[in-house]
Amino acid sequence: MKYLVTLMICLLSILFVAEPSQAQNPELVVQTGHRDSVNSISFSPDGKILASGSYDHTIKLWDVSTGTELCTLEDSGSVSSVAFSPDGKTLASNDGAIKLWDVSTGMKLRTFGEGQGGLAFSPDGKTLASSAINKGTVKLWDVSTGTELRTLTRTLRKQFNAVSSVAFSPDGKTLAGGCEDNTIQLWDASTGKELRTLKWPSGKVNLIGSPPYVKSVAFSPDGKILASGNADSTIKLWDVSTGKELRTLKEHSVQVYSVAFSPDGKALASSGDDYLITLWDVSTGTELKALKGHSLAVSSVAFSPDGKTLASGGYDSAVKLWDVSTGTELRNLKKHSSWISSVALSSDGKTFASGGRDNMVKLWDVSTGKELHTLKKHSSWVSSVAFSPDGKTLASGISTSQERNDIDAVKLWDVSTGREIRALEADLESVSAVAFSPDGKTLASGGHEVRLWNVSTGRELYIFRGEYRQVTPVAFSPDGKILANGSADYKAGVKLRDVSTGKVLRALDADDVNSVAFSPDGKTLASGGYEVKLWDVATGKELRTLGGNNGTIKSVAFSPDCKSVAFSPDGKTLACGNADGIIKLWDVATGKELHTLKGHSDSVESVAFSPNNKCLVSGSVDATIKIWEASSGKELATLIPLDEEDWVVVTPDGLFDGTPAAWRLLIWRFNNKTFNYAPVEAFFNEFYHPGLLADIFAGKHPTAPSGISQKDRRQPQLKLTLADAQPNTTLKTRNVTVKIDVSQALAGAQYVRLFHNGSLVKVWHGDVMKGQNSTILEATIPIIAGENRFTAYAFNHDCIGSLS
Repeated sequence: MKYLVTLMICLLSILFVAEPSQAQNPELVVQTGHRDSVNSISFSPDGKILASGSYDHTIKLWDVSTGTELCTLEDSGSVSSVAFSPDGKTLASNDGAIKLWDVSTGMKLRTFGEGQGGLAFSPDGKTLASSAINKGTVKLWDVSTGTELRTLTRTLRKQFNAVSSVAFSPDGKTLAGGCEDNTIQLWDASTGKELRTLKWPSGKVNLIGSPPYVKSVAFSPDGKILASGNADSTIKLWDVSTGKELRTLKEHSVQVYSVAFSPDGKALASSGDDYLITLWDVSTGTELKALKGHSLAVSSVAFSPDGKTLASGGYDSAVKLWDVSTGTELRNLKKHSSWISSVALSSDGKTFASGGRDNMVKLWDVSTGKELHTLKKHSSWVSSVAFSPDGKTLASGISTSQERNDIDAVKLWDVSTGREIRALEADLESVSAVAFSPDGKTLASGGHEVRLWNVSTGRELYIFRGEYRQVTPVAFSPDGKILANGSADYKAGVKLRDVSTGKVLRALDADDVNSVAFSPDGKTLASGGYEVKLWDVATGKELRTLGGNNGTIKSVAFSPDCKSVAFSPDGKTLACGNADGIIKLWDVATGKELHTLKGHSDSVESVAFSPNNKCLVSGSVDATIKIWEASSGKELATLIPLDEEDWVVVTPDGLFDGTPAAWRLLIWRFNNKTFNYAPVEAFFNEFYHPGLLADIFAGKHPTAPSGISQKDRRQPQLKLTLADAQPNTTLKTRNVTVKIDVSQALAGAQYVRLFHNGSLVKVWHGDVMKGQNSTILEATIPIIAGENRFTAYAFNHDCIGSLS
């Protein structure tokens, strides 16, 4: 039997610096990674920080040496491009508007311009160039003021003139733009004059009859060569002075998204839709190596300033760091969470469920705050979950873009065991919603059609086909006699059906309906779309449209799309989750807006009240589940499901709970400073709160300690070693002696704790230094077959802990 022993050895004291006494409490940061495609990456000029921009509406800053996610800059749209200024103090991003950020604080400095596209700073950092794909223009901006300096136009063509990428020459005199018509335009940056157009000799067009895009352009460090990555799968090298094509590189089999020169100009990196990164010898055009690791298209590549590291970002949400000399993957900065599409609470309030884009459903025990089961057997992302009235069965529906006759679009699960009871198979293309009848005998599913199922047998009872092109929500009336379904089709409205016959009783005139809900007494129906409407179920008459603060109709811009509605158990309050990340609570009787809940950074897909009416739970595309106090609208906690088995829950003031493996994704930030951070162990004792979720659902109000910033954060330095072996070695013995070297304990060292595979195995109580500068602690621990991981904590006199 072999035993692999791994010791986690880190010297973390270097991360702590003295803070002024008036410093604020630390901010807890959860490192979740991107949850959607990474479109652009950029190294800081010193190579220490990597910025990544994503479709998930965020920009993330990473510590290159450790892979730590330092902070998240939450933007308002899908980020198409990011770029560091030459001095590294400012980051520019484009999400349809250009934004400038202070890198040291993460604060937004200014917003200007419009239109998604590429970005490039001039070498002196005074000018920013932006391309707008939808406008077909390139603009130059004054970085200090955000004012437009110049618009660069093209005279070559009037059609297919969009510019997708831009780059300054190293001397700042020339600007290159990659264009939609498979040409590259060169401009004089100071005057805006067209210098030259680089054209393909062939008239190759794409499937829609337009020439393929030039996706990316990059100047060599000496400014003599321009590289272009193209949608026709080629990479071309051009002589900038003459416009002559020097060489065509053709190894990519699909379109090329990004090209980048190494700092010495000898190598070129390219990436594309074939999931590969290719390194080329610029002088010969030969392929040096292919880097494989992304599971989807690679959208962006960038060399570190020293040329030793290559960064890549992909549609698989991952950011990867590669060793250029060997082609080996150094680090994978991957996502740890996926967006939440649906949440539901059982009728007894003991269990709640969450489903998301990771093709899984998680079940949570409200009384303990622990994860009960992870339901993994879904073939696509989970769009909807619903509990049976007795809370013993859970239904889940999946969304898929492909129609298949063998698809298990709806599944039924045993809540107590997490086992699948049965799958409801049909020629379903997509299921957007599931709902149990009040007696639990019938299940309704909504998709491109509405279906009713017998829960005990799985037999299909009714199907209503051909009425909708888009998804339909469904809901049973409290007496089970009426089924309401809406449609996201324009003017398709809401239909009320007789469950026993399927006959349409009433049609309600509403637009683009994404959600429907009955009031507890069954007299009122709420529909959510571009507006929130209340209807009289008996007559079909519209009772009220819930609008702005005064109950007026909301504008599309103010609240572009209501994604989910739910009545409180007493029927007095209506919750509406919106595509802009905002939740509104309304008084049903008066139509008065009670509270506006802000906290999600992306669309709120699902909302549900707890049975006791104390809490509201919301699930969002931002990959978080938030718990709110229903009476006040106060945010109580954020729950983040991580990977398959792990999770973390945090409160706004920093209390946290979760699985031990999730702790490694937590760091503290101090005084809103990007680079002033520490591992979670720094304040573990003060902020770790086992059973946090259970206490919140129980109506308790746990609070974080005050004045924590004034505590002494100087940690003892720990180092773990094996008495008779080296870390990461394979042993054949059943016991090992672990040595803990404690030193540099300027603020004391006490209560040293040793963990083996996450379990506490030894504690040294009291002051272990006993007046010495250093000490060595030993413990002999039995090990198990497979990997054995040891970690240790020590605490200073203010109970600030460190990790080894």
